[in-house]
Amino acid sequence: MVSIGPFDIEIEMLAVAHQWRRRGVARQLVAAAQARLHEEQRERLLLEVRASNAPALALYQQCGFALDGRRRGYYPTPDGGREDALLMSWNALADNQ
Repeated sequence: MVSIGPFDIEIEMLAVAHQWRRRGVARQLVAAAQARLHEEQRERLLLEVRASNAPALALYQQCGFALDGRRRGYYPTPDGGREDALLMSWNALADNQ
């Protein structure tokens, strides 16, 4: 699911059913969002991800996303604590230079 703004597109949620994981589906979804960015003539693709989500972080880094910042204590954890959200972006202009 994406949200389209005047300059950016944000990936609101990206989820793959357990039986389809490790088959490149998430990478295809990210590529589709990147293609949509070009179609909509927007500059950046934005997302946020739990700091502990190593598989998602690896995917986003492989797809060219850069770390922009951190929202401390953004996500609740099952034990009642809080976890940071990492803010990431992919810049269509920078990727094509």
